[in-house]
Amino acid sequence: MVTVSDFNVRPVSLMEDFPSERCRVDELPAEEDTPDVIDEATPAPVGSVWTGLITKPRAARGEDDGLLYLIWGQNMEKNLSHYELYRSEQSGFTPSEETFIAKVEPGIYRTGLYVDRGLKTHTAYFYRARAVNMEGAAGAFSDEFSGGTKEPIKE
Repeated sequence: MVTVSDFNVRPVSLMEDFPSERCRVDELPAEEDTPDVIDEATPAPVGSVWTGLITKPRAARGEDDGLLYLIWGQNMEKNLSHYELYRSEQSGFTPSEETFIAKVEPGIYRTGLYVDRGLKTHTAYFYRARAVNMEGAAGAFSDEFSGGTKEPIKE
């Protein structure tokens, strides 16, 4: 079992204008500590790695019209290159070139984040994500997750 004490953690400033400190994981657990999770040949499915913060992908309504925040637990592979995100207005969709919306680079924290902007108001959107390693191998798609945009304010 991997515990927080198994990580080397150091404080980092989020932004110069935001003085509070946060922690960042500098070193991942050894492969033998998580043998069923880390596979350098094929990335684990997004949402299958417990990070201590969030695991399964989620969509949260933004403060503005047509905005959703997408967050997920970041994969632990050392050769992780990026994530591919797919979106549809239909539940049960199959990811394809037509539904591809973004290539997202891994962040410095244990969560992945994407802000989906320019969406229709008061609309449900369905998403799937997958991790891709530096060799171009893609992991399995995440389970579908969804979110709904804000209803327009009536004047």
